[in-house]
Amino acid sequence: MDYSQMDCLFVAVLSHGDENHLFAVDRAISYEMLTSPLKGEKLDEGKLLRSDAFPGGESKQYFIAKESDFLLAYSTVPGYYSWRNCANGSWFVQAFCEVMLRDGRRLEFVQLLTRVNRMVSYTFQSNASQFSMTNKKQSPCITSMLTKSLYFA
Repeated sequence: MDYSQMDCLFVAVLSHGDENHLFAVDRAISYEMLTSPLKGEKLDEGKLLRSDAFPGGESKQYFIAKESDFLLAYSTVPGYYSWRNCANGSWFVQAFCEVMLRDGRRLEFVQLLTRVNRMVSYTFQSNASQFSMTNKKQSPCITSMLTKSLYFA
């Protein structure tokens, strides 16, 4: 398949994990293992971008860090529990789907994730049978290295 006309790659991994790994059925997979193939490792200086959109019509080439243009959205901040509802699933996924359906074609992606963060933080609260696990909250975490706005059309 030809991806040359695509503007971004969106990958959603739905699994359990810890601060450094996702848990697959048979092993733990580091976040670095997942992201490194997408970082332009062949360019030591980073990603090479070429643009003809400069005043005066001159063409310029420049480098950006290979870690640029990544956005990682986690269901909770590191070190905390990610909650789910037995019937409806993950609070984060519920909020993400609702926000994307409602606002996904009109707002920029970081704005969408900010709304997801707000919804998870203020709307959901645990109701567990174990007293020490009830009335708990959750706050998602966004790590953005984006260098431009991202819209879904």
